[in-house]
Amino acid sequence: GIDRIIAAQYNTFEACTYMLCTFYVGASLSVPKLLFAKLASLILALRLVYPVAYYLDLDLLRTQIWLTGLYVC
Repeated sequence: GIDRIIAAQYNTFEACTYMLCTFYVGASLSVPKLLFAKLASLILALRLVYPVAYYLDLDLLRTQIWLTGLYVC
């Protein structure tokens, strides 16, 4: 239960690290604003769904959500 939610939260903290680095690089390389906004929104949506898949112990879905977020970055 709560242990899985805590683990998902720690994973989200780790994801924030590479997400912030990606945002910095994207801004530095002048990625078009609309593309940047769409990708950032997709990452946010994935990170919001991730704890649910983690809590429900849906390993395949959880892994796919994580990989998709990493790929978007």
